[in-house]
Amino acid sequence: MALNTKTKRSLAVGFAILAFSSILVNLVATRAAPSGGVNLPSTIVRIEVINGTATYFNITLSEVPMGYDVANGTYPGWCVDQTAIMARSPVTHEVRLYSSLNPPGTLATQRWDMVNYILNHKQGTLDDIQQAIWNFVNGIGNYTPSSTVAKAIVNDALANGNGFIPESNQTIAVICLPVVLSPDVQVSIIEAVALTSSVHAATVIIEPERVAVHDPDTLNLKGRGTWVNCSITLPEGYNASDIDASTLLLNGTVTADLGSVSVQDSQLMAKFNRTLVSRLILSKGIMFGNVTLTVTAQLYNGTIFEGNDTIGVEMPGDVTMDGKVDIYDAIAAATAFGSYPGHPEWNSAADENDDGTVNIFDVIIIAGNFGKTYA
Repeated sequence: MALNTKTKRSLAVGFAILAFSSILVNLVATRAAPSGGVNLPSTIVRIEVINGTATYFNITLSEVPMGYDVANGTYPGWCVDQTAIMARSPVTHEVRLYSSLNPPGTLATQRWDMVNYILNHKQGTLDDIQQAIWNFVNGIGNYTPSSTVAKAIVNDALANGNGFIPESNQTIAVICLPVVLSPDVQVSIIEAVALTSSVHAATVIIEPERVAVHDPDTLNLKGRGTWVNCSITLPEGYNASDIDASTLLLNGTVTADLGSVSVQDSQLMAKFNRTLVSRLILSKGIMFGNVTLTVTAQLYNGTIFEGNDTIGVEMPGDVTMDGKVDIYDAIAAATAFGSYPGHPEWNSAADENDDGTVNIFDVIIIAGNFGKTYA
């Protein structure tokens, strides 16, 4: 069984204390992420740089191990040494990654609070933003912006950015410190996503919106078998390819006023950028009414995403989903009779045979089950 969040954090802190006694420079990279921080690898990674269109650089990371808050891929990047010239792609550079909340060596005296404020309150062009960053973090210091907008960015940061720490899901600067400084490689930063909690909100959509129970001990989804389609979309800045598929829907449960049912099985179908598409089967014992399915997915580094969606559960003919088929179900069907999706009287629960319209065939199903109750 996977370690819980508290245990993981305890282990991470213990490991960080042990690492401190052997090599201080790796402390930041190996500890658990602090408030507003990021969990970064201590190993050397590579960067490849091209000129950006929205940011000064586009920086591609490679050789990043799994299990951290950054991964192999391309990130928005900025220069922090105005005097150096970075060799561009296809040249690559070896660097170590550091959180700007815990910068290494001489970089600790730079105004990273101002840089993080600027990255989260962007205005102007990339040149304006870059000049403002150089004002606070520059290899030789004493850089003065030339553009009017850059000066305004600097003044805004001075007025509002003192002590700024990115909140959860805000942008945080991650420092790319070259292993060997040379004329063709400079210190740079990438934009990452700050984390303050191990649980993050995700958007979940369950299909179909309504399921029907034909046998009190099982679910029968009207020709769809017992599988329910599920999609879970992660927040901006996260990639579905980093999801540990073995944990998807592991803790999913359906809850209702009258009872609950656990997810019996799940099957990962595909990963598309920030969205995962999955199918799950619900176990026996579900009760009637509108029930909420809570779905969880977990990154390889332990970060958990959670979201939920509501589905209606009924027995055949039970349009009102109160556990019995009676006159109120007939009235509901009569009210919706002749309706279809988009019609003002449309009631999907009255469409018993799921053919997209409420008609005589739905009334026949209600009549055939009239008087039945869920035991």
